[in-house]
Amino acid sequence: MTRKQVWVVGLIALVGGVVGGALVSLVVSGPQALAQAGAAQKVITAEAFHLVAPDGTLRASLTVEDNGVAALRLLDKDGTQCAMLVVPADGTPGLALCGKDGKGGAVLHMSPDGSTRLYLVDKDQHLRALLGSTELTMPLTGGTEVRAESSLVLFDKDGKVIWSAP
Repeated sequence: MTRKQVWVVGLIALVGGVVGGALVSLVVSGPQALAQAGAAQKVITAEAFHLVAPDGTLRASLTVEDNGVAALRLLDKDGTQCAMLVVPADGTPGLALCGKDGKGGAVLHMSPDGSTRLYLVDKDQHLRALLGSTELTMPLTGGTEVRAESSLVLFDKDGKVIWSAP
């Protein structure tokens, strides 16, 4: 090869390296760099957002389901749902906190009439306490009694009332 040919090949290699490096840089980090450099997007529209851990495990989701329920779900590292905030189409929000295995916990619910209830459930999924307005069936008469919003009712493991006030 002549000296001129060596220079041409060297120049082509240099230009190719620079162009190739720029393209790789744009492909690998370009979208992130462009997103950081550009103006922030003000609105993101989607039907669902999924937040995943570095290993790809789903840890949270924000969705609007086919039945109109908007839901935020938080999951533990094993994929067990631990917390959920929902707003059905009728606008009556609810919040649920679950035990380690997804069972038991607390549910706070607002009814369409605006009344609220707090349910405490044991690990066997039995209602153990209820704070708020509810209807109770009276075992002796079979009739129902509507409890005030300020009432607290405690249940045994079989669902029988063991204490209530007022």
